[in-house]
Formats: sequence, C-alpha cells, structure tokens
Amino acid sequence: MAARHEARRILRPGLLADLQLLTVSGFIQIVPGLLAAIGRRRLLTTRGALAGLVIGEAVVTWLTLAEVDTRHVNAGLVALAVNLLVAVVGTMLFPGPAASRTMDSAPDTGPSERGPEPGGGTIRAAMTTQEAAMTTQEQEGERR
Repeated sequence: MAARHEARRILRPGLLADLQLLTVSGFIQIVPGLLAAIGRRRLLTTRGALAGLVIGEAVVTWLTLAEVDTRHVNAGLVALAVNLLVAVVGTMLFPGPAASRTMDSAPDTGPSERGPEPGGGTIRAAMTTQEAAMTTQEQEGERR
C-alpha cells in the first residue's frame, strides 16, 4: 500500500533530470555575453546581450518542460543558437552609446579661459603625464 501511495506522489518521474538539464543549459546561455565582453572591442551591446540571455533561458525552459522533440540535440544548444541570433539582432537594433573620450584622446585646446594660474603656468584641457611632470619641475625651479 505504501508503494501505491508513493506512485501517486511522483507525478513526473523525470523532474530531477529536467532540473539538472535546465541548470546546465541555462548556465550556457551566459557564454555569449561573457565572450562578447572580453577584449578591446565590444561585440554586443548590453541590451542585445541581455535580450539574448532572457530569450535563451525562455527557450531552454520551454524545450525542457514541454518535452519538445529536438531530434537528439541538447535543448541548451538549440537555445544558444536562438540566444546568439537575438543578441546580434538586438545589438543592431539598439546600438550602444558612443565611446566616451578620455583625456589622452581629447584635443589640445590651448590655455584655459581662466588665464594664467598663480604659479605662472597655464592650465590646458588635455595634459599628458609627461607635460604635468615637466610643469611641476618648472614650478619647483621658479620657487628656488
């Protein structure tokens, strides 16, 4: 009688296997975003990568829990293909903001509008480290 009671409680015997498949297949959906973030040039925008991740997770969940026949192809790989497609299309539709300019790439604008500083030197908008060191040495030389 106990066996009959246990059989009624287990509504879906493959649930544990499905949970393991969801975990592994869901984790692989992070890979495109991680690989796109590595390197100097960003291949995907944040919105594109996030859209791909969400859609990939939804496809994995649907394929696994609805028991859709993928013809012996892992549900995570099918969802990964959808993830990449959505991420690339999302990147094309929602381009990221323009790259911000750093002080090294800013044009030399000459003396500031404030005029000469009390130490005798002028402030420039983009001053390299070497120029700053030379200015400091000049100011120390004037004090002596």
